[in-house]
Amino acid sequence: MKPVPRELVEHLIPKNSDTGLKPRRVDEEANMSGGLVYATVENECAAKIYLYVEDGEDIQLAKRSDWVYALCSHNGKLYDGGSYDKVYETLENKVVAKRSGWVEALCSHNGKLYDGGYNKVYETLENKVVAKRSGWVKALCSHNGKLYDGGSYDKVYETLSSKLLVEKYITAMCSVDKEIVSKILEAGK
Repeated sequence: MKPVPRELVEHLIPKNSDTGLKPRRVDEEANMSGGLVYATVENECAAKIYLYVEDGEDIQLAKRSDWVYALCSHNGKLYDGGSYDKVYETLENKVVAKRSGWVEALCSHNGKLYDGGYNKVYETLENKVVAKRSGWVKALCSHNGKLYDGGSYDKVYETLSSKLLVEKYITAMCSVDKEIVSKILEAGK
């Protein structure tokens, strides 16, 4: 992923009284190249979300009252979730979902946004529970047209069918392309 060059970034986010950030926008060419967004911990519990800017100062996108555990790009918007028991549309600083516990995973899958936390996986924007689990959902992954979840319940499920795939404690998952799988198989690992 190529970072957004500083000279192409003028403004990115709307002014928001909660963050005190100035309005920004992204030049169309920079937006097409994509960028790297990351979250940091500030003052032991508060967090900030930034856009990495190559050869320049990173741009603060949002502040949160507690740790950010998940970031996800979905349908042209950026979302974040964390120990503040909510999912935000990050750039608008708008709460799109409230949860009774931490949001530890976000995933864009087949045109829908999903989030996971304690005991449940939600279709985020519809606030609909799509799966119940017996512990923390630590990871969500879209792979080959299916959504998968894993976590402290020592299993990986095909989320929407609840088909069991793996029985291990899961902290992270990602989908990899065929080239990586081929290299692994060729190396005999």
